[in-house]
Amino acid sequence: MKRLDYKTSRMVDFHQLYAFLNTFIATCQNDRIKTLFYVSESMEQLQLNIQDDVQACEFFFKKLKCCADQADHYIELEKFVIYMDLLFGMHYTPFNQYKKNLLNVIIRHIDHYFTSDEYCVIRHLIPFEQYPLEEIVEVCQSHIDQNNEANRYFTCEIYLIEGQYKQALSLVDENEFRGILMDYQEDLLRYKRRNTWQQLWKPSEFVRYQQRYA
Repeated sequence: MKRLDYKTSRMVDFHQLYAFLNTFIATCQNDRIKTLFYVSESMEQLQLNIQDDVQACEFFFKKLKCCADQADHYIELEKFVIYMDLLFGMHYTPFNQYKKNLLNVIIRHIDHYFTSDEYCVIRHLIPFEQYPLEEIVEVCQSHIDQNNEANRYFTCEIYLIEGQYKQALSLVDENEFRGILMDYQEDLLRYKRRNTWQQLWKPSEFVRYQQRYA
């Protein structure tokens, strides 16, 4: 299955999130929290209403944390972490501490190779846009054998997920593209076509062409 890049993964549909959170409201005994939730008609309004109320933060955080702790796999865990990140942002202390704890747990369980599933959760537990992808991968691989074939394969997929095709191709040859990497072949082909076009039509060369045949 092709995974979403970081920015796209955070583009959660408001109605989808609202419907999910609505399943918790039936258990809520606080009328103020219910009102803040029901009057929210957009993602921005929902975020503000929750973040501005300590009790609302506490209620939804406990519910979502329980879902995350009980997640059956990393794909499901990523979804709940994204939901929490969207609702609480960077200023809710319990969520910040939870992210640190979860990050430490995942890193401790990295064994033999750093998988794309682990990566897709970790990127939401750190200030992702402040670090180069190479640095994130290097830190997560620091205690494993980085040269084994399986690890290179997963690292290639991580670069493909984030659209960094040059780095992906430096890890494996196109002939090695199989399994999950096949899902990114169309993206890779578009990259190669675009890259070839740029090489053929560099602005300086095009200007010289116009001058020569003017």
